[in-house]
Amino acid sequence: MTRGKTAPRGLGRPLHASLLLAVAAAPMALALAWWTVPRSSQAEAATPPSGAGGSGSAEGFRLGPPQKLADLDARVRESSGLAASRTRPGWLWTHGDGGGGPFLTRFDPVQGESETFRVAFVHNRDWEDLASFKRAGRSWLLVADTGDNHRTRPHVTLHLVPEPNSDPPRGKSLPVAASLRFTYADGPRDCEAVAVEPGGAAVWLASKEIDATGRVHGKAGVYRLPLRWSEQDKTEPLADDTDTPRVVERLATLDTVMPTGMDLHPDGQTMLLVTYMEGLAFTRVADQPWDAALAAAPTRLALPPRRQGEAVCFSADGDAVFLTSEKPGEPVWRLSVE
Repeated sequence: MTRGKTAPRGLGRPLHASLLLAVAAAPMALALAWWTVPRSSQAEAATPPSGAGGSGSAEGFRLGPPQKLADLDARVRESSGLAASRTRPGWLWTHGDGGGGPFLTRFDPVQGESETFRVAFVHNRDWEDLASFKRAGRSWLLVADTGDNHRTRPHVTLHLVPEPNSDPPRGKSLPVAASLRFTYADGPRDCEAVAVEPGGAAVWLASKEIDATGRVHGKAGVYRLPLRWSEQDKTEPLADDTDTPRVVERLATLDTVMPTGMDLHPDGQTMLLVTYMEGLAFTRVADQPWDAALAAAPTRLALPPRRQGEAVCFSADGDAVFLTSEKPGEPVWRLSVE
C-alpha cells in the first residue's frame, strides 16, 4: 500500500495484507492439498467425470479412465522414476529418491511381485527419473541423477545401465556401461523429468522451476542431450572423453513450472509430461521438429489424484500410461492410450 493513502473502509492494513498473502499462497496450497490427499478420497476420485477423465481436445492425445493396480512395494522408498521393462513383458522399473541407495526395482504392477538390484559403483545423490529403450536389439535403462533442489550442483549425471534379462540371478548387481556429466547453458536446474528417444539417439530433460525454498524462477525449460555410441557396432554407449561436463542448450519453454515426470511414446511422436496436478501431452506431426511441437499448446490431461505423484511411463507397446507416487502405500495407476 502506498504511504499517505488510506485504505478503503473495512479494508485496513492487516486485512489487506492477509488477502494478498492468501492470493499469493493459493496455488501452492492447492498443490499441497493434492500431494497429501488421503487414500479414502482417492477412491472417490478414481473415475473422473465424463469429459475430464484424461481426455484432451477431440483431435489430441487421449487417455482412458484410470485403473488402480497393486500397491507399490513398501521397500521402495519414494518412487521417483518409472520405466517399462523391455526384457520382462508387463513389468516396470522404479527407484527411490535421493539418499535411498543405488537400487533399481523391477515389479509387476498388477500382482505386486518385485525384484531389486544394486547399481554397481555409483551413488544415488538425487535420482529423479528413469527411462528405458532398445537399441540394435539391446535393452537399456537410463538413470537420471539430475535432482538439484537448491540449484547449486556444478554438473549432474546420467547413468546408462544394460537391462538384465527376464530371469537374472538373484542378488546380482547391475553394471554401468557409461556415465555422462553435463550442465545447463542457462545455469543449474532441478530436473525431475527425463525421457529417451526411441533407439537411444538423445535424452530429453525438463526443468522444475520451483526450488526447495518455494521460490519460482520462471517457466520450465526443455533440453536435449545427444547420446554417443561406438562407431564399430553402434550398440556400446560412449562416456565423455573429457573431464569437462557437456553443456546443453534450452530448446523450448513450457507453460508450467513443475514437471515431475516425462516419457516419450514408443512411436516417438508424443511427449508426455506430468506435474502434481495434471498431464501435458505434446504430439508432433510426421517429422515436425520437436521445438515447433513444444511451442504449441499441449493437450491437458486430468490424472487420478496421487500424493506427490512424480513418475510416469508408457508401456513398452505404447498402449497404456502408468503412474506412481513418492508417498508410501500408494497404488500404481494405469490409463489406456486411446
